[in-house]
Amino acid sequence: MENNFKTLRDAGITVIRMWLMGNGANYDGTVEVGFANDRGNFWDFHPPASVDKSFLEDFALLLNICRQANVQIIPVLIDFAFFDEPKGDLPLGAGRFVPTHGDWPGGRRSIAENPSIRREFIIGTLEPILKIAAANKDVIYAFEVINEPGWCIYRFTGSLFGKSLKPNDMMAFLSECVASIKAYGLKSTIGHRYLSDIYGEFSSVKVDLPQHHYYASKLFDSLNGKYPSTRIAKIIGEFGSITASEFDALKDRASRERDPTRKKILDRQVSDFDLQKNQWPDLSNIAPLVVNLPRDTDPSTILELRLQHLDSLGYQLAIIWPSPVDPDRETIDDLKLDSQKLQSVRRFTGR
Repeated sequence: MENNFKTLRDAGITVIRMWLMGNGANYDGTVEVGFANDRGNFWDFHPPASVDKSFLEDFALLLNICRQANVQIIPVLIDFAFFDEPKGDLPLGAGRFVPTHGDWPGGRRSIAENPSIRREFIIGTLEPILKIAAANKDVIYAFEVINEPGWCIYRFTGSLFGKSLKPNDMMAFLSECVASIKAYGLKSTIGHRYLSDIYGEFSSVKVDLPQHHYYASKLFDSLNGKYPSTRIAKIIGEFGSITASEFDALKDRASRERDPTRKKILDRQVSDFDLQKNQWPDLSNIAPLVVNLPRDTDPSTILELRLQHLDSLGYQLAIIWPSPVDPDRETIDDLKLDSQKLQSVRRFTGR
């Protein structure tokens, strides 16, 4: 990890965004399952009184690796899938408490819905992590509560999320977490899916560094250029690095692959990167007849051009979502950004 971070730093990439708990599979507590007249069937996750010390040790080690590599980090506490329907088959029984053992992703929604459980989570889990972050403030760019919380409250999410949370419960969770982050002297952020989330459903939750992601979806996505300059978001937390031609090549390879293991990896990547292949409309009409002009349809210049555009719109940070990898290297702990893309970044950063 340190070598990878140093490679990125040498290319001028100075901030890493990384999930800590993700969907909760690595965060154990107990689950109370049963039936209540006022709630029907319920599944309530109860967090541990104190987060496992291995979390704190690993987090401290991660921050030390960042320091050695001379990069900063945005730790992302949880993903939206943390609050999704439980992905498990725990036995049901009224009033029954069942311990989890690293094998039950999702199903942690009671942390947002129940004020007392929410407080237990903040005191016993979030604040010990924040204490370590505050002691290593030099490598913390910002502390992120959750990745794309909109999926938790949107009415239509397809297969991404099950039963939606009540918006008021989500806002209470976010606001209390943000308050704790600020109390430890750290900058706060939330990784919103759309710019409109910041100024729409989640406008009541104030963070230090407003963040949204951008994949050029025609129906929903927009950039700072669509809004008055007084309402500028500070961070693009995710943006794509793959062109349509690269995606088509990936899809073609997946269709021709006969080895079951490689095909599974390729098919997953096709699904993951389908959203990211869109050309940015803001860049699609830049002197199209000029030969040799960099466009975001060219793999060798896509990142350079997109970074220049985001910089012109007032973003202070833009974080690249990496490219697909060769399935033969899937198990190798290596960069997911090839040399061509890194060179494109180098031209932007002057490295």
